[in-house]
Amino acid sequence: MKGAEKGNGLFADIGQVRKNITRRHPEYERMYPQWQYFLDSYEGGQSYVSKPQYLFSHSRETAEDRAFRLRRVVYYNYCKAIVDLYVSYIYKKEILRESSNPYYLEFLQDVDLRSNDVDTMMSRYIAPLSQVFGVVFVIVDMPQITADRNSLNGGNGSGIRPYIAPILPFDVLDWELDSIGRFRWVKVREKFPSERSPFDEHKTQDYNYRIWTKDKWYLLDKEGDFLNPNGPAGENHPVGRVPIVAVYNERSFQSPIFGISALQDIAPCCQKIYNLSSLLDEFLYKQCFSFLAWPGDVDVEQLGTSNVATYDPETKALPHYITPPTDPAKFIESQIEKNIEEIYRLSRIKYVAVSSQTESGIARSIEFHDTNNILTRKARNLEQAEREIAELFFKWLGEKNDVTIQYPREFSIRAANEEVEEAIKVMSLNLSETLNARIGKRLVRTVLPSLNLNEEQRIYAEIDGNTAFQQKGDKSPR
Repeated sequence: MKGAEKGNGLFADIGQVRKNITRRHPEYERMYPQWQYFLDSYEGGQSYVSKPQYLFSHSRETAEDRAFRLRRVVYYNYCKAIVDLYVSYIYKKEILRESSNPYYLEFLQDVDLRSNDVDTMMSRYIAPLSQVFGVVFVIVDMPQITADRNSLNGGNGSGIRPYIAPILPFDVLDWELDSIGRFRWVKVREKFPSERSPFDEHKTQDYNYRIWTKDKWYLLDKEGDFLNPNGPAGENHPVGRVPIVAVYNERSFQSPIFGISALQDIAPCCQKIYNLSSLLDEFLYKQCFSFLAWPGDVDVEQLGTSNVATYDPETKALPHYITPPTDPAKFIESQIEKNIEEIYRLSRIKYVAVSSQTESGIARSIEFHDTNNILTRKARNLEQAEREIAELFFKWLGEKNDVTIQYPREFSIRAANEEVEEAIKVMSLNLSETLNARIGKRLVRTVLPSLNLNEEQRIYAEIDGNTAFQQKGDKSPR
């Protein structure tokens, strides 16, 4: 399409396309600094400490002092710990996914065509990213094909079928919404595949731009030239909507498509701890050592103001060492402790200090209710996203959606032995073989949460073939 100045439909003015291909939505520009801040706060390490804007200067330090403080600073990453804890509780429970469609069952075992099953993709990528950014997008796409759709997953082993891929908010550059809040069209930035040889110089990352509408897609380069076969006429797709799902942590009342990050109020507390810890470190470096008090003048070549203080020799006092006060350090430590407590309060997670008193049963009940509510809201948002993904999957195939997806609604923060005891009581009633097998599988995840997939499947198979729980006259599991 190079040289063409007129297109049709969505791209009637090719000149405007080339001029504005990299344009970004105003809401994107507003949110971008927050997304970067939340991502840095979650990843921690060099992603955080290498950015000097996160460490505040104070009025009594020189540029040299600040540079030295930056080299010593340490980031205590509560953000990652809390997000990972949320996700671990949600996916520790059994998630129900049922379908009689063999294509969908195959999809669950490899959702991204990179051998990641649905639980791995959701728990390691999509769910954490949604917590960090407030929203992460998932494209449900299908490789271009020439064969009949009915033979996609046949015995030819082609593996051509719909798949998903997460899209960070950084890459959703521009969009327009319809009357019900869904994308009318959206422009997504994609990394340009590198063809650099082992001997070529590294180049700045280039991007292509894919535009999705409700019935077509287009691919353009950074110059605004079309890369898709039919150019401005676009490539048809059968979905009937933009095949992108927004996965939320929580919806925002202010932004129609961007959510509220789980780190919205926690990350600033972590930054405050980061700065207070740096001030405490500076205090220890500069004042933790005793210094000498000496009567009269001193030889500056032997003693200096960094290790000696002079006083009037007429006082007749002997030379002695002076220990700096520790009150400032204790005050800083108390502020750090308060911010740690606030982080856990905002997260609805119990923080147990060494000096904490035993709480009443009512207090623990209220605390659990709060934690359970926040986990339930997050689980429902993830469940809704999976349902939308399934719907788009079947639209690509042109088949009926028969999927049932159910995330847990209760997240009991209890010891494993309490859950085991409750399960034994239910199983001892011998109400149903299927019920007992389901409870047995749930206990496997409770007692052995880090079990590898092969061992888990072998145990599940043994449970399904084990009739000991249902033998008449035997009311307890063996």
